[in-house]
Amino acid sequence: MAFALGKRSRTYSKKRRSRKQRGGIHCKFNEYMNGLLHGTSLETFEAVVKSGKLLARKGDTKIIRGKPLNKGVFLQPLWKCNAKHTIPVKDCARPIFLVFSNVLFTIYDDYHISTANCGGMTWPPALYREENRDKPPESFKVRSYRKDQLTDYFEKEAPLVCTSDTSLTSHEIVFNEDISFDYLQEVWVCDYEGPFAQWKSRPSTKEEVAEGQEFIREKILEEFHPMAVHVHIRKILDDNGFSHIPVQVVNSLPEGPYTKSCS
Repeated sequence: MAFALGKRSRTYSKKRRSRKQRGGIHCKFNEYMNGLLHGTSLETFEAVVKSGKLLARKGDTKIIRGKPLNKGVFLQPLWKCNAKHTIPVKDCARPIFLVFSNVLFTIYDDYHISTANCGGMTWPPALYREENRDKPPESFKVRSYRKDQLTDYFEKEAPLVCTSDTSLTSHEIVFNEDISFDYLQEVWVCDYEGPFAQWKSRPSTKEEVAEGQEFIREKILEEFHPMAVHVHIRKILDDNGFSHIPVQVVNSLPEGPYTKSCS
């Protein structure tokens, strides 16, 4: 499967085998969304693939507003209006992207979307604290939306997202359950040669462990070679029963949409 990309983008995929369609599911979000994205690093990609799912994290020990930070599975929305836009290198800090179907919006119930990367915290209109009860959602710099508020999310946030210079937003979708690879549609590799800043994990120091942090994520300059990474990823997928999943090396957002699990 291939999409028309920018001049530097290259497509590499094996012929997709037919997959079981999940009947009775209506993907009503296709008007706005081309799919859902989860970024990861090469160092964690193999472990994620072997598990066959994205695992909902328990969250950090630190509690804010009654909830642990970084709890759940985090994805980004792929807005249809941003298709074909260039992916800046700053958005490749996690240079391997797992692309999931819009069907996740329908089959899961316990999730919310926020308009900033805020560690899973919730804001109005999804959550009102008593002291903010009289403030309109528009007055908050960060806004969150529940499943039953997605119509408002799409209509109110679209004017802010659908601009000529936007590709990937900082919006986060937080699911509180594991996400099965049954809904994985493609894998993308950022088409930038390193070194560039990438998120890496390291073991915590004794002091950091005492504060409840098992590992620390830091941005460091790291080498990255898209062609070699593509070959490595293709082998990992093939060796773990996912030879039907295409892999693309991209520098702009493919058009999609990624709705192949929808009837």
